[in-house]
Amino acid sequence: MKKAIYSFLLIILVIGGCVIDSDPPGQPQAPSILGTNITIGECSQEKIAFVDAYFFVYIKYKIENTGSVEISSYEIRFEATDYDGIYYYGEGFGIHLKPGETFSDEGFINMGWEKAKTVHYINYQLKHLSTDLGEITKESIDFDRSLNIVRK
Repeated sequence: MKKAIYSFLLIILVIGGCVIDSDPPGQPQAPSILGTNITIGECSQEKIAFVDAYFFVYIKYKIENTGSVEISSYEIRFEATDYDGIYYYGEGFGIHLKPGETFSDEGFINMGWEKAKTVHYINYQLKHLSTDLGEITKESIDFDRSLNIVRK
C-alpha cells in the first residue's frame, strides 16, 4: 500500500512539475534593457588668484538607472570650449547602479590655464556585465546640451 501511495505522489509531482513550468522553452524571455536619465546641474570654474589662471571646470550631474538591469559601469563625456574656440574634454564615471537608483556625482574638465566659455554633455556609455548575458553596452552620441558658465 505504501508503495502505491509513493508511486502516486511521484507521478503527481512529475506531472505537476511539467505543467507548472514558469519559463517554457520557445517562449521569448524579457530583454535586458539598459537605460538612463542624466541631468546636468551646476558648472563651476574657480580662478586661482596667485597664478591668475583657471584650471578645472566642475560639472555636477545626476544619473538615474531607468533600465531593467544593473548598470555595472557608466562613463559620461563632457566637452568645454574656451574663448579662443579650443575644445577640452573630461568625464564623469561610476559603477554599480541598480534599476531605479539615482546617484549624484561630479565630473571635471582640465582647462589648463584657460577660462571656459561653454560646457557640453556630449555622450555617455553604459555597461552591464552578467554571466548569462555577456557584456551589453549602450552608447549614446546624439545628445548635446550647452551649459553656459555664468561669471560674476
